[in-house]
Order: sequence, then structure tokens, then C-alpha cells
Amino acid sequence: MTPSFLRVSAAALLAAAVSFLLPAAAAAQTPGRSFRGAYDLVKPNDVNQQFVLFVGKNSLAYCVYADYANRSVGIATFAINSAGQFSFATNNGKTISGTFSETGVTGNATTFGAFSGTRQSFRTTGAQSAGCFNGWAWTTPNGTLDSITWIILPTGRTYVVSYDANGAVDGGVGTTQVDGTPSGRGTAFNFTFKSVLDAFNFSGIATLTEGVLDGSFRAGSATVLFSMPRENATYHLINLATRGFVNTGDGALIGGFVVSGGAKRVVIRALGPSLAAAGVAGVLSDPTLQVNAGSTVVVTNDNWRTDANSAQVAALGLAPSSDLESAVVLNLEPGAYTAIVRGAGSATGVALVEVYEVD
Repeated sequence: MTPSFLRVSAAALLAAAVSFLLPAAAAAQTPGRSFRGAYDLVKPNDVNQQFVLFVGKNSLAYCVYADYANRSVGIATFAINSAGQFSFATNNGKTISGTFSETGVTGNATTFGAFSGTRQSFRTTGAQSAGCFNGWAWTTPNGTLDSITWIILPTGRTYVVSYDANGAVDGGVGTTQVDGTPSGRGTAFNFTFKSVLDAFNFSGIATLTEGVLDGSFRAGSATVLFSMPRENATYHLINLATRGFVNTGDGALIGGFVVSGGAKRVVIRALGPSLAAAGVAGVLSDPTLQVNAGSTVVVTNDNWRTDANSAQVAALGLAPSSDLESAVVLNLEPGAYTAIVRGAGSATGVALVEVYEVD
């Protein structure tokens, strides 16, 4: 059997992607905000309709749509405007529109109907396989070279799409899980997915080594070999902190940091009262926090429990010990940021400003 899996050239995909982008005026991004993550959508009571929205950064988002009922795979890249809204069409005629929030997505899709999904965050430390992988696949013995993309969710659910020089697209949905077999090169993963066009299950073993996923599977009498670097960065700095005296006016405590190589989810805290337990004298009694992207204010907070995302701060184990202290959780696009600490009511004292990378 000659597999129909692994068939849109890179040029064809790029041309299609450009046509799916929102107008340039609508693609402007809100400074400091990111919807990075994956949003997995399965039609209720109909597993034949499944699609995933993967946001690497707001200006680089992918959709893979598996329509098993009509034996077609939809692909697209799309942009997100400053309000979190998007609208695009896939190459197989699916029109998808909706709105992202900090925690999920809602919208409507052709043949699927109304949808809503929860944002799944990625943590790419260690040997975790979650992320978006883009690369190449070779089919032997005929020697064809194809483009291939895998989107592996934190749960292990996997969307696969491939495209060749003839403009044919195939893919499917399956799972990727740790194999448990010792490997000298990296971590081994078992994978399996069902092809949309062939209605055939493919399976094999892939190895993740320093962010590159390599592996192979049998497709009839042929063998498909693939190699795909991960879109997400693997290594990161977990935390930075600065302690100093907070005065009035220009005497605010300022902590600067830069996000690069992809969007990041962070928790930023301003501590004062809790420092007394560590023996610090003259602490700031009620710190306030302001986060800026350049001259644009991203968020302000006075008393962390009043923040809309306070439950997320607590769930991450980073809740300040004093209700008078400040903390926010943010999804940040690449760029330069400042965290500014002042005293409520012009109070002064010693404070600590902290930035934690949590995604």
C-alpha cells in the first residue's frame, strides 16, 4: 500500500497561510499579553470532527482540523488581534472564528458548530514531549521528502499533518506517551495515530533529544523517517528577584527583564510584610505592583487576592503570605518589561520584586 499520508509543499503551505492571515490592521498585538498554549476541540458525541488551535505566539498560530467523516485534513496559520479575536479558513473549507481569553477559547466552526475549549499550557523542561514540532519526513525506498508537523498536547493527545510537493495533505489524531525504554540518545516515546485519508493506524517509537523529535513508522511496504525540532524553547531561567528600599516619587523599586525566544507565562510578585519573618527591618507595609511593556501599562495590582487570576497564583504555589502583598500571573510575548513597586498611600520601606517563569 502506498500511503496517502505525507503529502502541500512548503511553498504551497506558505501561500495558503498568507491567505488565511487577518488584515494587517487587525493583527496588532496588545503589548505584554500572550495566548500561548493549545486548545483541543472535539465535537460532542462526534469524534469524527476534531481540531486543535496552537498558539506559539499571537502572531504565529496554527490550526489542524481532522475531519474523519469527509476524509479531509484542514490546515492554516492565523493571526490574533488585540482583543484576542481571530477568523480564518482552512485549506479544506472550514471557516473558524472565535475569541481567546487568558484561560480558554470560544467560537464557531463550519460543520462543527459552536465550540469552547480550555487553554493547555506547555512546560518543556526535561524530557516532556508537549509542544509544536515542525520538520521533514523521508519515505523509503522511493525517497520522497515531505513537510510534517506534530502538535503534542500536555495530555499526550497528538495532531499530525503532512504535506508534499503535489499539494496533497493528510494527517490524523492519536497519542504520544513515554515508552519507558532506556535510551542513550534521549527519551523514547510510543506514538500512534489514525490517518484521516487511509483510515489506517500508524504507530512507532520516537526519541526526543535536546528538543528534536526523531523516529519512524511503517506505511505499507514503505518506511517513513522523520526529524522535527520543537517550536518551544527547552531551557529557561526559573526566577529572578531584587530587594531594595522603596521611596516616594522617582524612588520606586524597579525590576527589569526581557522575554525572548517565544512567549512566556510568568508570576510577578511585590513583597513587603512577609520579609519581616526573614529578619528584614523597616519593611514596606503595603506594596503595589505595576508591570510595563515599554511605556504601556500591562497590569497593576494592590493586594494579590483582588487580582482576577489570584486563584492561578495560589495554584502555582506562589501565593504571598500577606494579603497586602501584590502578585499577578501573565502570558507575555517577547519584549522588554519592567516591574515597578511603590508603597500604597506613599508609604516607604524595604520590598522585594520577583519574577517567576511558570511556563
